[in-house]
Amino acid sequence: MNNKALISFVLGSFIAFNASATLADAPQTQPGQMIKALEDLKSKGYVIVKKIEFDTTNGAFVAKVVNGEGKNIEIQINPQSGEMTKPKNDIEGFTAIEIAKKAQDAGYNNIYEINTELLSNTYEVKALDDKGQKVSLKMDAKSGNITKVSE
Repeated sequence: MNNKALISFVLGSFIAFNASATLADAPQTQPGQMIKALEDLKSKGYVIVKKIEFDTTNGAFVAKVVNGEGKNIEIQINPQSGEMTKPKNDIEGFTAIEIAKKAQDAGYNNIYEINTELLSNTYEVKALDDKGQKVSLKMDAKSGNITKVSE
């Protein structure tokens, strides 16, 4: 075997070994379990799924969803039974309606965008101020305090 062939063989073996090791580290789910978990969420009224992943430590899917009140919550789904449990650390925060009302009460009447995706414990609101100028607001997810960021 010449040097090029030997180098190719060694390199190919190394790549194949690393690929199989990576696959062995991947979470082990059964075919169709992700779809079943998503269908279970939908049947319970959770149609907005922000993120879902399989947690190997407890053998369940963990989903970040928006409930019927517009609140972000985290739910665990048993892949075999479809049973859902809410962990103790539910994501606290305001609904989109509550955010809009707080911004309006603060004098921002023409709200044209609300981002309820938590960004370091704040929500983003874009509106027009009382002079018709565009403003970007940050709202604390726990207290509801609004801070004007820019015009």
